[in-house]
Amino acid sequence: MILNKDAAKSLVIKILQKRGFQIQSVKKVNHGRHIMLFTQSQNFYLLYKTEPLHSFNHLHSNYTRKPNTFKGHGETINYEWLRYAMKHNCLLLYVYESDPFNKEQEDRIYWIHPKKIKDFCEEHKLLRPHEKPTTEQIPHSRSVQSFNEVTYDFPIALLERFNN
Repeated sequence: MILNKDAAKSLVIKILQKRGFQIQSVKKVNHGRHIMLFTQSQNFYLLYKTEPLHSFNHLHSNYTRKPNTFKGHGETINYEWLRYAMKHNCLLLYVYESDPFNKEQEDRIYWIHPKKIKDFCEEHKLLRPHEKPTTEQIPHSRSVQSFNEVTYDFPIALLERFNN
């Protein structure tokens, strides 16, 4: 079991170093919920998850009722952080706390390009606006901004195992 995002970060760094990547810097983003790893050739955006989005079929029944669509569990990312990952040329890594089908920790890491999520979700209308606005303080200011976040939900079947 991968107990927390720090353990996930350590595991991913170890795997990346085995693959020849040299970590140049590490940055916490999204109020410390996500971690960016910068290397000389590829950046990685790490999302630690305790479990996937179990309610994907329910939330997106208009999509899952169509023939030849992915059904089952889903995954999510807020558009703000998806855009941030694209801007920094990151590969998204989803690391799961546990996976009943995979006992090896390295088998709990999945990857996807952020543009693939964006294109897929926009094409299939898998966007979920939040009901309540989010309020955040503007960095280096006393001002506060309020905005409605949008979550991009996608079928977990789009993720690829990182341990290949």
